[in-house]
Amino acid sequence: IAMEWPGDIVGSVTGLKIPIAEAGHIVAAGFYLEDTGNDISNPLSLELDVSIGAVSIFTTQPKLTKAAADNSTTFIAGTGVTVGVIDVTKDEVDIGDVLVVDLTLVRTATPADEMAGATIVIEIAA
Repeated sequence: IAMEWPGDIVGSVTGLKIPIAEAGHIVAAGFYLEDTGNDISNPLSLELDVSIGAVSIFTTQPKLTKAAADNSTTFIAGTGVTVGVIDVTKDEVDIGDVLVVDLTLVRTATPADEMAGATIVIEIAA
């Protein structure tokens, strides 16, 4: 499953729903960001949560901060990157389940350069 969020990210995006058409286990979930933004001395980050019902699949949520390079991903560790860790006791999906996706933007002001061009990727294996 891949979802693209083109353009500038100027606020959190919550409650995106994805119905599941086949049973399996979520084996990977994270996102790519074309532009990690710049806000000089203020915090600037984007964090992903994926829930089945109301229960998060993560023990550690994937996150990118302004310290990450442009075109970064939460699938590969690096500066400004928190790689997501999936809780294997909460990764099972069944037909008819609904994933709920939240992207939480943290910033204190309008940055000089907005975070932009997110693509969320969720991989389900049988």
